[in-house]
Amino acid sequence: VVQIPPEQASVTSEESSPVELTVQRLFGSIGDIEIVYEAIATTPPDRDDSATIEAATPTEDFIAGPHTLQLLDGELSATITVPTVDDDIPELTEVFEIRLVSVSLLPSGSETDFPPTIGLHNSSVVTIP
Repeated sequence: VVQIPPEQASVTSEESSPVELTVQRLFGSIGDIEIVYEAIATTPPDRDDSATIEAATPTEDFIAGPHTLQLLDGELSATITVPTVDDDIPELTEVFEIRLVSVSLLPSGSETDFPPTIGLHNSSVVTIP
């Protein structure tokens, strides 16, 4: 099972600083795996200050992907990175989502009785103040 730790379900990143999240591998570390993740525009959350929050725009505020990450045999965690873009335009607070899309064994086509899967904690909402 591959997941983003629950404590990283919501993170804050400064504009022009890449967003870095941990990806955990649970219940074993046998075999090499490849994780595909992406950043997507998302609807701002319902909060008291939601009038000052807007959806970030792909390519203008962050690099959408898809991005890939490999965990080698024995590795239990790694860091995924999504670049943000500093556009020098005064804006409201913006949000986007990073989501795990797929996980597969390497080399491609490898088989096992227990293939890797994406866990329940498969995304994180990123706020750029």
